[in-house]
Amino acid sequence: MKITWLNNDASTLMAHMPCDRCRQKRIRCDRDLNQCNHCEKHDAKCTYNYELKKRGPKTKIDHDLIELEKILNLNQNSK
Repeated sequence: MKITWLNNDASTLMAHMPCDRCRQKRIRCDRDLNQCNHCEKHDAKCTYNYELKKRGPKTKIDHDLIELEKILNLNQNSK
């Protein structure tokens, strides 16, 4: 199982994560205990090998926003 967790609440994340087959077919996964109904119906192995993608670095717009907030705070403090 190759799942990268974003936080410590693994049960919450797993409750919303479809199996590989349902993800590929873009259908709702019922996440049954051993095998979801879709995989069981098609006699397929129900696996959860999806890796969550990491977010990239902050963009320039995020940096610009932080700089503008600093300037705004300086102006408010000088009054």
